[in-house]
Amino acid sequence: MSKKIKLVDIRASSSSSEMSPATTTNWKLCVLCQEETSESLTSPAVSKRKDVGRVYKVLAENLTKFDALGTLPTTLRLERIDEGQGIEAAMVANDARWHQTCKLCYNNTMLQRVEKRKNPVESDNASRKCSRLHDETIPTEATCFFL
Repeated sequence: MSKKIKLVDIRASSSSSEMSPATTTNWKLCVLCQEETSESLTSPAVSKRKDVGRVYKVLAENLTKFDALGTLPTTLRLERIDEGQGIEAAMVANDARWHQTCKLCYNNTMLQRVEKRKNPVESDNASRKCSRLHDETIPTEATCFFL
């Protein structure tokens, strides 16, 4: 998979009628990356699932948790998506769409991995590698194997 790099000139002057991409959301683009790519957009609203709102709810919850952990990229600001009623409500009202590859970055598995990295288990048993020999079976005194 190739990566796309976008250079931005911060010195370029913008007109007063043009709003900053960090503060507005173009709901026709991917709600997560706000980029137009060759990848098709997925919309839960056109899905045949009965629980269409569930997809928006899980994504909104995961984005909030990623933000709380401080791992959201600087290009994705929750203030941009939230229109005052909450992230989920804004996504439902505007028929939010996304690239599948973008959404995969914010699924439950990725969230669990980030949580595990941020909050390592301090238990000695959990961090120890398993071996075939248990500590109890290791002799503490010298033993002769040759008889």
